[in-house]
Amino acid sequence: MRNMVDKCIFCETQGIEGNHLGLKDSYMINCPLCMRYIVSSIALTGNVAQEIPKEDRILFSGHLRNNYIEHRPPEILSQTIMQIPDIVAPYKRLSPMDKVNKLILYIADSSKHLGDVVSLDLNKDYVLFFCKNTKELFEIREYLRETGIIKMRTENSGPILTIEGWKKSETLKEINKNSKAVFVAMCFDKDLKGIFDNAILPACQECGFEAFRVDSTEHNEKICDKIIADLKSSRFVIADFTRQRQGVYFEAGFARGLGLEVIWTCKKEEADSLNFDTRQYNHILWDGCEDLKGQLIDRIKATVK
Repeated sequence: MRNMVDKCIFCETQGIEGNHLGLKDSYMINCPLCMRYIVSSIALTGNVAQEIPKEDRILFSGHLRNNYIEHRPPEILSQTIMQIPDIVAPYKRLSPMDKVNKLILYIADSSKHLGDVVSLDLNKDYVLFFCKNTKELFEIREYLRETGIIKMRTENSGPILTIEGWKKSETLKEINKNSKAVFVAMCFDKDLKGIFDNAILPACQECGFEAFRVDSTEHNEKICDKIIADLKSSRFVIADFTRQRQGVYFEAGFARGLGLEVIWTCKKEEADSLNFDTRQYNHILWDGCEDLKGQLIDRIKATVK
């Protein structure tokens, strides 16, 4: 059975195509903003998404776009939709300059050579940078043009990174490349402290990094401000989802929004409890300290350049 869905339930783009998947009673949605995702018929026909504020749904579009993995579309249920405010909470903390820097790095990473024109569609790419609408991305692009970070051959052409833009992108990358700090997001239950002390900490040390948890440092700042500051200064993040703490999802989501590398881990017996928005990633599933330590060392060496 083939059916045209009127609009995306998140970004509300009109005229998108949806293919009914009979065995699952769900639809494969192809949206130019959110990319491909599977949504249950109940979630689609029950208008569950309309109970979520539009701003949150747009940020969720950005979440889908930034976490898109080809051939592995996420499966979205009614329960998932009701979790959207929690999923997008980290992206609300991104400052205008966070979004500016994200666009600079995107243009740099999309350029193979000096002078390359990078495709940037304001009407659909604004979600990629967690902007609330096309106008916000337009303002960011104009700021980059006025400050000499980018240039454009015509008003409708894509941006070209200038020499100053390349210098800025390299500076942004070096901020984290020179860091030896590893932010660890995990449950703080006492019985899991051994996992940090005997697996995560020594694994990072063996690879030349220093792992820390936000609860292990003294500070007078508000906890959210401290977390954000520490994340911004870290080389990468290790997120362990054992016990399924919401704070871990928040911190991993914010790290992804900043473009940081995240290494995903979880106790093997809890793998089935992982939320949909991280399930598509290749988690390290561990049985104990030695198992986690060994796998972490291999993953850090393979992914952190």
